[in-house]
Amino acid sequence: MATKSTKTRKAQNTRTASANSTASNNTRSQTGSAFNFADVTKNFVNPTQFWNFGNNAAFQPANFQSLIEQVIETSQKNLEAVTACTQLYVERAKESMEDYAAFTTTMMQETASTVQGSLSNTKADPRNKMEEMGEFAKYCLEKAATQARKSAEGNIEVANKISTTLKKRLTATVDELRDAA
Repeated sequence: MATKSTKTRKAQNTRTASANSTASNNTRSQTGSAFNFADVTKNFVNPTQFWNFGNNAAFQPANFQSLIEQVIETSQKNLEAVTACTQLYVERAKESMEDYAAFTTTMMQETASTVQGSLSNTKADPRNKMEEMGEFAKYCLEKAATQARKSAEGNIEVANKISTTLKKRLTATVDELRDAA
């Protein structure tokens, strides 16, 4: 049995010696790290080769000044387009408010004259007065609906103009910035 344990020890020593020789050939054990930084520096951080992209000899670094000038010019055009759209919206809102004010004034005057005429006629049948007031209410609702429809159509028209203007400007912006890059 002593010979068996001696053989086992010799086998273990042989395995350990071979592992030690492999470890001494390992890069990590020689340099203290897994990478050879000298090779990395030599191959990848060569300043003369840093901007050399092989066959792409026509490569030009970006001209940041012209790119920034293009971005500023595009931003100015965008601001002008948004300002024009805002002005169009404000003009439509003002026009709409003026229409509502005129409509309200007209309706108030018509209502006052109709009610006054109905109340001043004391000889008329109360049933006829109620029918007359019902007809007038129907007339007022129809006129209000017509006014609302007219206003909505005007608002939709302005919204479409604004949408079209902003859509064109967005497309132009993308094209301008793509061409600048």
